[in-house]
Amino acid sequence: MPAITASLSRLDALLSLASPGVLRTFARLQLARAWRFHVRDYDFENYGLEHAISNDQGVLMRSPNPDERRDFASWLARNAHGEVSAAALEVLRAKNARESYTERYVSADLVLTMLDGLGLPNDPVAALASVVRELRTSEPRFLEHGTETIMAGEMVRQVQAPRSDAWAFGLAIAARPSLLGLARWPVMFSGVGSRELFRAMAERAPADVLGDALVASLTAAEEDFGAARQIEREAESLQGELRADSKAPDTFRLVRSYESMTRAEIARALGVTIRTASLGVSALQRLGCCVFHEPSRTVRAVSPW
Repeated sequence: MPAITASLSRLDALLSLASPGVLRTFARLQLARAWRFHVRDYDFENYGLEHAISNDQGVLMRSPNPDERRDFASWLARNAHGEVSAAALEVLRAKNARESYTERYVSADLVLTMLDGLGLPNDPVAALASVVRELRTSEPRFLEHGTETIMAGEMVRQVQAPRSDAWAFGLAIAARPSLLGLARWPVMFSGVGSRELFRAMAERAPADVLGDALVASLTAAEEDFGAARQIEREAESLQGELRADSKAPDTFRLVRSYESMTRAEIARALGVTIRTASLGVSALQRLGCCVFHEPSRTVRAVSPW
């Protein structure tokens, strides 16, 4: 716990000195990271028992599962910190998707209610471990059962059992930085709530799993903050090379945060015409700050510094 406390204090100090632009970019990076962990744990109905997913699945703007991206962004838009909520709405806008409400997220709502009941615990790891124990006992749909045996004719095969609602615990924790005293910042503790916590045959105590995951999440948050500051510095440097009304710096911030976007997505996210977005992309290309991927028709930002 001392290591966690020190990391929390350091992250709080860093964020308190950040500009609004850095915090917006940080929120986008944290949202993109949260999606990668969500993909890791979520029970995608259309991927079957093997849970095979594509390489693009973990890239928020390129995922081939638009319905789940819409539901994920919609839930966070309603429940996350202000800047993260704004980033989630930005993703919906970029994808021309309406906010959704689905019964699939009832489990996330349940966990969120339980977490809100904890207030600001003196020992957040112990408090979260108590929530895990309660869910394991009273909510069977959260338990992970490893593998199961299926028979096809004379063949017997071991496959992954259908995934549980353990993903909902992880997403709810990511939406509640207040549990660790960081309510005023757009931090998402992604990956803290893992499927390991809900294995039917647990190998480690919940507090040990949570403690290790929290340290890793704090380290990742600091990395994202460093990246956000770098992106903001680069975007401000670009402004001096462009017309004052150019959307190129804002385009650079977006694409660097989300990895890959089409011109139409950039236009919708920024609330401008596709022509204006295209002019911004062209300006970035002239400066060597982005590349166009022809097969997917997407723009990918790069740092020339």
